[in-house]
Amino acid sequence: MSIPTPVSYGSADPIPGLRRLLIAGTAGGVGTTTVAALLFAELRQAGNAPFLIDHTGGGLGPRIPGGDEVPAVDHRFRLHDLGRNVAAAAGELADPGTTLIMVTAATPLGRTLAAEHLRMINTGGQQVVVVQVESFGRRPRRSVPTERGTVDPQPAIRGQVLLPVDDVLAAGGRIPYNRLARPTRQAVRRLIAVVRPDLAR
Repeated sequence: MSIPTPVSYGSADPIPGLRRLLIAGTAGGVGTTTVAALLFAELRQAGNAPFLIDHTGGGLGPRIPGGDEVPAVDHRFRLHDLGRNVAAAAGELADPGTTLIMVTAATPLGRTLAAEHLRMINTGGQQVVVVQVESFGRRPRRSVPTERGTVDPQPAIRGQVLLPVDDVLAAGGRIPYNRLARPTRQAVRRLIAVVRPDLAR
């Protein structure tokens, strides 16, 4: 289940081999919690459910397809939804078991914000995965002002994934996973493929 908790979580965890995915957005409403919910659902389906920690005040659990209950979780694997708090995530990147997934809007401004965050933070040698989201802010398809492109290449960027427009995601509320468009599911699987080496450390 998801555990609502403040952003101050610290990296001094006594669990050996702890792996953490930190999901943080460049701004509010860009789809950070949506990405966290989709990742959790896909990992759960693959039998690798992480311990889920919600730093957004309780918004993650109601978004997760099918709810956040699972028979068992891997307590050495934690997924943190940090909301719009890239700075807090950056402070944890010195830990080799930690990976940052930076979420931003798939717009020129969204890519600019991601690039600015990457220039400002010290990744501690860790590479960052950038996810651009086309369905954000609960806008209908016709009014989402997206323009496809990539964040300017930087050494800190390991990979970039586009989460395409999906009316199911734009509707808000609990995500009905079986109604997601195929490109959406494929994008989530591409994201998992990018971070999978970190999960195996």
